[in-house]
Amino acid sequence: MYQKIIIPILSLLSLFLPSAYTMDHGAYWNERAQPLSVLSVPYNNPPAVCQYEDFKTPCRQHDQACKTRKEKCGDAIGAQFNEGLFSAQYGFSKMTIHNGKYDSIHGIDDFRTAEKDGTVHHHFTENKAHMSKLDRKTNQGGNDWHGKRLDQAHRADNLPLPHYQRARQALDRGEATRVLAHTTWDIDQQHVSFTFQPLISQHPQRRPVELQSYCTFLHEPIRQFAQQHDPYQTPQQRINLARLDTECQQVLSSGRSAPRLIPPSLPVPSFVKSYNRDNLYKFLNYLNKRYTQEDIAGHVGLSKDTIGRIIRNKDYAPTANYLSLWNSLKSNLPTEFAQWLAVKD
Repeated sequence: MYQKIIIPILSLLSLFLPSAYTMDHGAYWNERAQPLSVLSVPYNNPPAVCQYEDFKTPCRQHDQACKTRKEKCGDAIGAQFNEGLFSAQYGFSKMTIHNGKYDSIHGIDDFRTAEKDGTVHHHFTENKAHMSKLDRKTNQGGNDWHGKRLDQAHRADNLPLPHYQRARQALDRGEATRVLAHTTWDIDQQHVSFTFQPLISQHPQRRPVELQSYCTFLHEPIRQFAQQHDPYQTPQQRINLARLDTECQQVLSSGRSAPRLIPPSLPVPSFVKSYNRDNLYKFLNYLNKRYTQEDIAGHVGLSKDTIGRIIRNKDYAPTANYLSLWNSLKSNLPTEFAQWLAVKD
């Protein structure tokens, strides 16, 4: 009950906050993605890949073909919805689809940009189908999860550097929108049902910025979709959308921009400018929570075994000067290094 009262108050108070401040990345970076279902859209003539039999019951444990068809159905419906959302009808132009995947199947399901009123907006969609949910072990859908996937897509040469840098900046500053899109088959009404669930931070510093991005670019189109498909909206979706409507009215009627978040950046504080074994050990262990040891090794030209030994034991013998490794990590992973500084003990 208190959360229902506090969040609108925080949004209102944010109107009086300074115009820029440094984000508390340590508190936000690990925040769980919290989908908020605000819209249902029926698809009576879904793509051919959407098969009723696949959704009638859960796929058998080893029936990968069934699981793959469901995933492709979710991707197809999600893409179809986004095509309509980022259209001229809602004031968008120059809609572009980017490759946010780092291999054929893994990564951001749908990453696109579109221009509105002279501003390029970044939008990330994670598609799920039937009983599939966000992976809590990896905090799928969270800001950190999206950041990792952008990094991986860039390293795989699927996302060119200029697009990667702009997307990463928009994500870090809270200027992008993140959404969970869920597709299932309404067995009773015999149509595919799509739900739109924005992922907006609850963090008191982060929420005003992410909320303004959602309200500026997405809220009005979503309201129009809800009105168009009014009979299909659930009572909880109506409540959720009404709450967002109140918050968006507060944000947009103020005439002020939300405080701009400033991600931590180099040059770094003097206490970590100098190389030492302890800092190297801590930074590698921080990286190992986000990447595999093989990924880390690939950035610095060392073997996976060597990286693993240092992670397990900072006094790993033979004793070598790992200053070059330290400098290579800072140079090749500057965003991660800055984030580590923000949460460093």
